[in-house]
This record gives sequence, structure tokens and C-alpha cells, in this order.
Amino acid sequence: MVGTWQRLAHVELSSAGDTIDSGTFTAKENLKVLIYIKPDGNTYRNITFNNDTGSNYTTRYSLNGGSDSTETSITAIAVWTDKDQPTMYTLNITNISDEEKLIIMEEVATVSGAGNAPTRSETVAKWTNTSSQITSIKVTNSDVGDFDTGSYITVLGASGDTVTDEKTTLTNVPANTRYEETDTRKIYRRKINTGSGLYWGIRTNDKSYYDLGSGNVSDSSWVLRFKWTIRDIYRGTSTDFGFLGLSDSTGGKDTSQDFVGYTYNPYNNYPYDLQLQNTDGSALGLGTGDSSGSAYSLANDTWSNGSTYYYELIRNSTTLTLKIYDNANYTGTPTTISKTIGSESGLRYLVQCGDNSRADTKTGHIGGEIGDVQFYNGQTSATTLTKTITRFDWTNAGQNSSEIYQQGQQTNSNANVSYLTYKQITGLTAGDLISAVTFDAYSYSSTAFKGGVYTDSSNQPSSLLGSGTLASDSLSNTYTTVTITLDSPVEVPSDGKVWVAVIPNTTNPNFRVTTESGGAYTHSVYATDSSPSGRSTNYANMLYSTANISGNGSNNVRFGVVINKGKWIERGKTA
Repeated sequence: MVGTWQRLAHVELSSAGDTIDSGTFTAKENLKVLIYIKPDGNTYRNITFNNDTGSNYTTRYSLNGGSDSTETSITAIAVWTDKDQPTMYTLNITNISDEEKLIIMEEVATVSGAGNAPTRSETVAKWTNTSSQITSIKVTNSDVGDFDTGSYITVLGASGDTVTDEKTTLTNVPANTRYEETDTRKIYRRKINTGSGLYWGIRTNDKSYYDLGSGNVSDSSWVLRFKWTIRDIYRGTSTDFGFLGLSDSTGGKDTSQDFVGYTYNPYNNYPYDLQLQNTDGSALGLGTGDSSGSAYSLANDTWSNGSTYYYELIRNSTTLTLKIYDNANYTGTPTTISKTIGSESGLRYLVQCGDNSRADTKTGHIGGEIGDVQFYNGQTSATTLTKTITRFDWTNAGQNSSEIYQQGQQTNSNANVSYLTYKQITGLTAGDLISAVTFDAYSYSSTAFKGGVYTDSSNQPSSLLGSGTLASDSLSNTYTTVTITLDSPVEVPSDGKVWVAVIPNTTNPNFRVTTESGGAYTHSVYATDSSPSGRSTNYANMLYSTANISGNGSNNVRFGVVINKGKWIERGKTA
């Protein structure tokens, strides 16, 4: 069974001539060819493949339902409808390399006026080549007339994919449009963050890769371009590291490998945010911790939340260069760093991995998105595109994956929180689906929680969008990100801001917090103690449809949202 049809070639004449040539196209085992001939005078049409004009074609044909005729060992597939009338041809071709190519062709030619039926012919044919696939098709005229302007050839090829469930495998449908099943009449709407890429971070379980294929990465020259967005950064003196680049392995940081790329971190004690790195048969390292690496490093404090950069990583023999642009056109004067590398070879995987040798409890953290990935092989400048990689192509990064966006305190300090607390989350993409909220806790005993999402109004929580409940549970002195699933997913508003609200039903929970000045910290607020009360004793009556707040809180908590990155949802349903 064929997959989906892709247009491989389309050529239309802009002036009269005797040849319509498809040019070279990608070989596919199943082809569909559409040819339209608009003649100027008498034309005699012949079809050949791969410029083969030898006696390698055989046909059987009939005209207007008449008896069959055959021709063997001929130099082209001839067509038999009226030579001076506009004609449409449809060819279905089985295009297997080591077998004769089988063709079914249908032709229809117009005869002017409603009182005249069109002319038709049916042809079956074969091209006897058994050593190569068809990669070009030519239509030629051997009579006195011409193929007029507007005559064309279109070549379609069947992809190798198998569509098992269109609602989850279609990825090229514009956001917020709909898909309708013709058999069930069900209508689905598409929710997807069209601007996002693969989520990356330095948590120990992070590891995603894309296989460019064996032999498809030059050992001496290539260019890798991508958009690098910072979503969540917190600098600390205790942190993990992350790695991104091309490798001969998918094993992760501790695997012996050839690697060319960089390491990144939010470590305050290191003088860089990013450092170019290469390994030749050894595990990935953490880079140098002194200023000697400054020529191939980005300085500490280069990045900030919400910032986006356009990276161009270039290998030119034993020189690795990173150019950083501020625009998607990669124009202007970039920031440039470079490093002398070795003879790393056999690279095939684009990898992103965290530091699996260290614990997730480190306070320093960084995460974001990598998108608009383009690879140019065998080149030292981005001239001829080899491959575009979307976030759906990465292994361990499926289109229904979820991503957590958190903001707030990350150090290991805690305090008691027994009232309704709100935390602002910014930098989200409008239209994304929020399926859950999170909060960082240290301890609680036999406690249930309610969580909700509110809109933002002048940097204060406003209207409730959705909520959910976490059943009673306990946590014993361990810093943990706790998730509360919403009863129904909610959409990120147009301003990309929401407020996460969390309320416990007991007075014993300790959250991850830092005590700060209420007047200075404007992105954490708490519920008023007047009616309606925001205390845990009033848990049964919350959450409120309109946020009840008394002002800035003295605790900088760490809350977040879980974003579903793409799925089909039946109209009228929420999950």
C-alpha cells in the first residue's frame, strides 16, 4: 500500500515548444503522472523515461473502446488521441528498480462543443529497464505543430509512511483549523504550538536525538542552524550541565563517543554559559572551569529568560565555529567563537542530553526550546539545504509530549504555606493547552490540594480558567515537583501570561520558597484573609471564579504549568 502522495515535479511551458521535461525528481516506487497538452497545430506526442530513446518500450492500446493493438521494441510510448486537440493524460506507474516498469495510462481529448463527446484511449505499457528507477519524464513532439503555452507535466510520488490514525499523525495542519472524518462526520480541531521546537534542559533524564543516517554527515565539513530559546533559567553554584551536538552515539553523556558540539550550564562558579566541546572516543566532559576557555565560550550571564538566538554551528576540517545571530535570516554581524577540534568521525546523530551523572536536586537549572533546525552537509556555508528537522522528528520527543514551564525559587529552602497562593507564569505561547499545574513542595502530611489557572490583568490574577484536585497524600522532607491535573485543559491567553493558584486543605505543607520583601516581589500574591477567606480552613469553597487577593506575598514560591504540545480534540470535548 502506498503512503501519502507528494508532488515531486511540476513544469509548465511559458512559451510554445516541442518538449516538456520534468527534470530530475526523487525516485519513488509508485508514481502518478498528470500531463496536459495544449497543441498549436498538429502534434505527435511521445513519452520517454530517463532520456532513454532505445527500443526499450512496449505498449498495448485501444481507441474509443475499440480492439487492442500492440507495439513492441519501440523507442517511446506513443499516445493516440486527436493530435490537434487539448488532451489530458493520467499515468500510474510501478517504479521498482530491479523490475520492468509497468504503466497504466488513460487519455481524454476534447472535441469542441456540447454536441461532441470527447475522444478517449486506454494504454498499458512497460519500460523494460531493470537496473534503475524512473527519475525523469519527457514528452516530445515529432509533428509540425507545437506544445503551446500552458502545457504541463506534474509528477506525484507515494511516500513510505503509513497513516494509522490521521488525528495524531497529521502534523502539517495549521493551528486552530479543523479536521473532519468523512465516514463518522466527527470534527476535530488542531491544537499545536506552531512556533515551538524540541524542549531541552539539563535534567538527568533528558535525552533526545535525530538520526541523520550512516554516511550522511561529512567528517570534515557541515553547517547546523537552529533557533535557541531560553524558557527557564536559574543560576546557582550547584547545577547540572547539558550537551548538544553531533555524535556517533545515542548513549548520552557517559558513553564513549565521537562528539562535536557544546556544553551549557547556569553555573555561577564557571565563567561561561556555553562552551564548545569535542570528544574523540571518550565520554562528554563538563568543560573547563577557568578563563583559558574564553576564546571558545560564551561568557557567564549571556542568557536571560525569554531570550531567543539563532545559532550556526560550522565544522571546517579541524575548526569548529559557533556564530550567534539575532534574527532568523542569519544576517548582520554575529557573535563568533571557535575551537580547534580533532579527527572526530562517523557522526550521524543530532543529540541533546542532560547530565546523567548528577542529581536532579541541583538548584541551578536551564531549559528551553530548539526549533527551525536545518542541516547542510559537505558545506562550510549554508548554501544547499540537506535536511530540515522538526520537533516531531526527534526520538523521545513525540508530538503528544508535555512540557513543564516553571518560574520562581529554586534553592533548597522551605517554609509553611497554608493559604491560597498565586504565582505568575510568563513567556507562554498563546493558544497552547495547559493540562496541569505544578508546585514545588518539601513536606506535607495527609493533605489534598486544589490547583487552578487564572488570567492576568495588570500583573495580578483575575479570572479562573480551569482547576483540578490532587487527592490526599504525604511527602517526607524531599524537594519534589508536584502535579495537579486540571479537570479540563485550558488555553494560554493572547498575552502569554497566566497565574497558577494552589491551596492545601491542611496547615502543615512546606513549599519550596524564599522569603522576600512583599513590596519588591510582585509576582507572588496570596488570598485575602477576609470574606471570602483564602485560608485552608475554607478549602471546600475554593477556587474562586474571580481571584481574591490582598497584595504581594512575602514568599517566592516555585509554581508552573504543563503544556500539551499537540493533539486532536473532538469538537465539543476537552480531552
